[in-house]
Amino acid sequence: MNLPQVATVPYKGKKYPVVMKAGQWSEFRFDGNKFVVNKRLGENFNLLVKKYEDYCQSELRGVIRRGIAKLRTKKISTELEYTDGKSNFLKKVNMSVNDYIKLLGYSSNLDFKIGNYEKEWGINEINPRSKKFTLFFNATLIKYDNGSHIEYVVAHELTHVFHRDHGPLFQKALVNLFPKKNSSEEFFNRGISNLFGSVSDNSGPIFYLIVGVGVLVLLYWVFGSVATFFQGLFNFGGPAKPLF
Repeated sequence: MNLPQVATVPYKGKKYPVVMKAGQWSEFRFDGNKFVVNKRLGENFNLLVKKYEDYCQSELRGVIRRGIAKLRTKKISTELEYTDGKSNFLKKVNMSVNDYIKLLGYSSNLDFKIGNYEKEWGINEINPRSKKFTLFFNATLIKYDNGSHIEYVVAHELTHVFHRDHGPLFQKALVNLFPKKNSSEEFFNRGISNLFGSVSDNSGPIFYLIVGVGVLVLLYWVFGSVATFFQGLFNFGGPAKPLF
């Protein structure tokens, strides 16, 4: 039985149809191949969008929670800056994210939040007053990745516990947490807007065709106007002559 399709949405790097089933008991569910909604939800677009966003955030929350639990106890070999009161020096250490947070006197309860950010995939915040580390993650992550690259974002933000900048020591420590970081960096360097385009239908070629035709029309008009101008300039109102 073919179910009526009411939308198409990105999820874990693919596009899936959203179909409406009259006898569907739950409002919104994913069966691995498609999202199935009941009649009430299928006929209410705004509510459908909200349920989809809520579902994505719930799934992303689980992926991030598991990623933090997996990485926070992993050892990082790096150099940290210390002081003896007179001068600063680097000291080699080998400790986990948890151990270093405790060493700094911060709460070991790593909190994270999910939101919509225009450019950032992940953000980290250290609050010296509350003694807490808070991580923030872009809600769109679950729409464009199935989990492996999301773990990289988690590792990236956790590495900032040790190093606030993105210098060589940060990069070396990040490899300890996520050895395949180069692959994920290449994925995310495409930018959020390009990743949006990577999960698309066949409208892309049509769009570029329309743009191309528009450019050709514009060029034709510009060169035609220029040619007319010079003809009038050199012929002083006389009959038109070929330029060549």
